[in-house]
Amino acid sequence: MNLRILTSIAPVLLALACQSSERQPADDPGSAPETTAPSSAETAANPVGDPAGDSESEKASTNPHPSDSTAVAQAPRAGVPCGELACTRYPDAHSALAAVLARDPQVLGIGEAHALKGTEAIESATVRFERQLLPLLAERGATELIVELLGPAQGCKKAVETVRKEQEQVVEQQADTNQNRFISLGHAARKLSVVPYILEPTCDEYELVAKGGADGITRMLELIAVKTEVKLSGFWQRNQRAYSGSPGPDSTAQPAAVAAPDASNEKGTGEPPAAPTRRFTPAQQTTPLVLAYGGALHNDIHVSEPKQKFTYGKNMLQRTRGKYIALDLIVPEYIKPTDVWKALPWYEHFDAKSPPAETTLFQTDEHSYVLIFGRSSPAEPPKAQAPEPAQ
Repeated sequence: MNLRILTSIAPVLLALACQSSERQPADDPGSAPETTAPSSAETAANPVGDPAGDSESEKASTNPHPSDSTAVAQAPRAGVPCGELACTRYPDAHSALAAVLARDPQVLGIGEAHALKGTEAIESATVRFERQLLPLLAERGATELIVELLGPAQGCKKAVETVRKEQEQVVEQQADTNQNRFISLGHAARKLSVVPYILEPTCDEYELVAKGGADGITRMLELIAVKTEVKLSGFWQRNQRAYSGSPGPDSTAQPAAVAAPDASNEKGTGEPPAAPTRRFTPAQQTTPLVLAYGGALHNDIHVSEPKQKFTYGKNMLQRTRGKYIALDLIVPEYIKPTDVWKALPWYEHFDAKSPPAETTLFQTDEHSYVLIFGRSSPAEPPKAQAPEPAQ
């Protein structure tokens, strides 16, 4: 994804975090939200706030693929080869993801191209992930989902607000429904006993972004990568200590939330995060899976030198000794014949003008996959320029 498109991603994350911090009482979703930002302890207990309205995923009447919602209850179906880059076409996204999970990753970094204004009629990658893929990941043993939202730090409201206001013009390009989509994803994860977490920059880190001027966006992108890597590393290391390749404890206990790594652990000192209390069946021999979900680029492994500081993928691949996988999610109607899209290795092998109803999976390198959802139904072209992916 080029830097011009990247500038449309980072600001919405902060806007989303500010939105999610306005938490509404669970028993009265229509009441006025509280305006006090949650503390770190509150964030761990309820990392993602209540949606401001009905989420897109809850509108069953607009679900273009009703059969997908029961996909996890079915066995994954085999794919059919479709060309170069290990191209394989699957009947549904659930089956394509199952093929990726057969690699037994311990950390899965998921990146999407965010929806822009004018594409609201097309089901977003976020909603498709929540509805079609998240249940399978929970079944596979995912313990945490790190959502790419920047939580407002305590004690520096001015710096947080400065960063948000400076980027308002860019945020305006985002689809209005993006906020509820990410918040809804956190709620969906919790219902599946996958604990969602947001990123929690310090006041000093917010000040660096706020004072960055023309470099503010660059600093924010770097901050997102660093904070995501810290949480991924903490949870992965804890899972390694807790399971170390042996079967999980008895499966009768109820799953529970897991505390996020504290600040001392981020610096490599202090106590490690607590071992997860999620239980697994005796047949499950794999180490639990940690997930990160956000915009494309941050999860990538192979990027150009100037963009390496915006990504956590390469570091996580090395840290996990090859047990990290990067997975990009693409909505076919977003693909355009621009130079940025054309530069992608899979572009010439996919007919974006007439996308198939099936899900297409490419493997662009040993640890990187691209999942292109089946065409939207009804297929309605975007009214605005779609986001471009990483080069």
